[in-house]
Amino acid sequence: MIGSLAEVCLAFVMRIGAVVAIAASTALPGGAADLAGPRLESVRVGLGGKYKLGAVTPLEVRVAGGAAGTSVRVVALAPDNDGLRVVTVTPPLTLTGAEPQTVRLPVWVGKPAPAFEIRLLATEQPDAPPLDRAEFSTGGLFRGELISNPLPAATRLLLSIGPDVGLDNLQGTASKVARLINMAELPSDPLVYDAFETVLLTAGLDEAWRSADQSAESEQIAALDQWVRDGGRLVISCGRDAATLLSAAGPWSVLAPGELDRVVPLRSTAALESYAGDGTRLSDADQLVAARLTNSRGVVSAYEGPTREALPLVIRAPHGFGEVVFLAVDLDDPALTRWDGRAALLRKLIDPPAAERSRAAVSPLGSKPRGESDLVDEAIRVLGAALPQVSSVSVLAVLAAAGVYLVLIGPLDWWFVNRALQRPQATWLTFPLIAAAVGLAVYAGGQALRGEALKIAAFEICDSDRSADTTRGLLLSQIYSPKSRRYDIEVAETAATRTKTWWLATTGGRLGGLASRAALSQDTYALEGSSVRGLPLVSGSTKTLVTRWHGPAQPLITADLTRAEGGLVEGQITNPGNHDLSDCHLLAGGWAWRLGTLARGQSKPISDSGNLLRITTLLSRQLEAAPADPRSAAKATAAILSFGELLSQRTTIATNRLFAANDLSHHLEAGRAIVIGVLDDPATSVALEIAGESIPADCRWRTTFVRCLVEVD
Repeated sequence: MIGSLAEVCLAFVMRIGAVVAIAASTALPGGAADLAGPRLESVRVGLGGKYKLGAVTPLEVRVAGGAAGTSVRVVALAPDNDGLRVVTVTPPLTLTGAEPQTVRLPVWVGKPAPAFEIRLLATEQPDAPPLDRAEFSTGGLFRGELISNPLPAATRLLLSIGPDVGLDNLQGTASKVARLINMAELPSDPLVYDAFETVLLTAGLDEAWRSADQSAESEQIAALDQWVRDGGRLVISCGRDAATLLSAAGPWSVLAPGELDRVVPLRSTAALESYAGDGTRLSDADQLVAARLTNSRGVVSAYEGPTREALPLVIRAPHGFGEVVFLAVDLDDPALTRWDGRAALLRKLIDPPAAERSRAAVSPLGSKPRGESDLVDEAIRVLGAALPQVSSVSVLAVLAAAGVYLVLIGPLDWWFVNRALQRPQATWLTFPLIAAAVGLAVYAGGQALRGEALKIAAFEICDSDRSADTTRGLLLSQIYSPKSRRYDIEVAETAATRTKTWWLATTGGRLGGLASRAALSQDTYALEGSSVRGLPLVSGSTKTLVTRWHGPAQPLITADLTRAEGGLVEGQITNPGNHDLSDCHLLAGGWAWRLGTLARGQSKPISDSGNLLRITTLLSRQLEAAPADPRSAAKATAAILSFGELLSQRTTIATNRLFAANDLSHHLEAGRAIVIGVLDDPATSVALEIAGESIPADCRWRTTFVRCLVEVD
């Protein structure tokens, strides 16, 4: 009895010990990670706690522990729109053995309730078990950090850097705002800013912000500058600290649309009040100061004094392909904080001028929005319709086939076995034969529609700016696979210096859409810079990819233009390249000139007579034409993508949240000219190559739109 009681007590103690051991091991990061070895300490998703579906999302991972000199890699797995897990790997990270180190990597989230996995691998043993591993989902805490849910893809997302100026309290603005108050939190990768339509950078009077490191060598400021040059919109508010931040040696000087002269008292607030436009007075502004810029570029929208050059208060200026909006006073100055018109001022700053006018428009054309929720939906639809030799089956065809099948197995089979054969029991043979024959016919028809060759449709927009010596491109490609297999895809050899490829999806809740809640898969593929490795496609399926690239300027168009009366220009346009451009137009000063085809080496004069119409009229006609063929539909989509801000004054169009950086309307507002055309030789632009596949010419479809920014003297 005593022996059995002792055995029971011993078993109880052993079980308690086992429970304690399990609890201790699960308390460690990663479940069983060695506290002395490298481990995942924390994870942050998004910037300022915000990120949205289908857009680049920064993933910040802190790695702690490990001996000095140990080399590790962080691997992130995030779901795409089809539920496949996409692998992203960081470069090797050498641990110091002292303080935890932070790595940031870009991922794309394709599900409303995503599940992430993070692995920590030894660089020299990538196939060995992970040093640490963590899985987490959104909507809860992970090791003390709140992992928020992603925002819908069509959300207008803004980023506020610096003191709180009330951006997230604007009434009537359907936007979400992420806020950063520490310069160290700014990303060092320009790509991360792509999720944001506008970034607000405020110097302000907040002491914590003013004491932060604003080194002129800041990698973060360089990344922000590159993002704007790539097409982003930046709003800067800087007054009192302009001498420190905007001087020639200051860290923000690369962003300023002019040269700092000095900081001066603002003697009159009438210009700011008029610009805000809400009718309220700015009182108690005796201590308000402004940063005076000279040699400013772009358009001065508000100024104090007799001329625009006296004291520009609001400047809108092109910066590369993007735009900088400069406010010469501090938005968090006590006078502006108390001013009821600050919200109206903020709204004017963050919205493009064309969008402001569109809200005031009384008589829009009233056409229906194109696409579903966003322009990306329309672009993917155009690519799907353009896939060569791939035909979709209509609902009427399916209903007709079902009707024929019912007739075959019903009345026709009854008549055959009862009247022709006079053997009713023969239906046991005829019925499966009919079903098998119909099944074979459907299979054969599907194979005929599907074909045996891989197919690809591509839609590209190529921009060139000779003044900035840069070219950029946006390439959308849809791949159709006739069989189930994996593909390795990469950008063909090109002069581009920066390229990045990732997946693209519609914004709605249909199958494969970003709002769909399809089950997650354990299948994986990898994004490696401009390459996609091991992309799994099932028979008869498609996948849409987007590639952004940047490189040195290409000699597509040269121009010698001068301003004439009535907002017109005159001069000459030349195609100095080796390739013809068709369907060309010159856009400047609100007008469009039809140029037709510009053959290689050809020049055409520009005058105020003939082939002239309003830009909005030209673009609206492209939308109203209800294009039936894919190339015309692509042209209409390119018009919205290129000049959506201008088009919004005349008609209702789809939103353009994902590709807002490609809108060039602000360049026209700033007085620049743009030549648009179609590149007839697709071999001259960037393309995707699929390893081990030779795609016939009749299985490829491509159209490339060219947009060249030119100066007007």
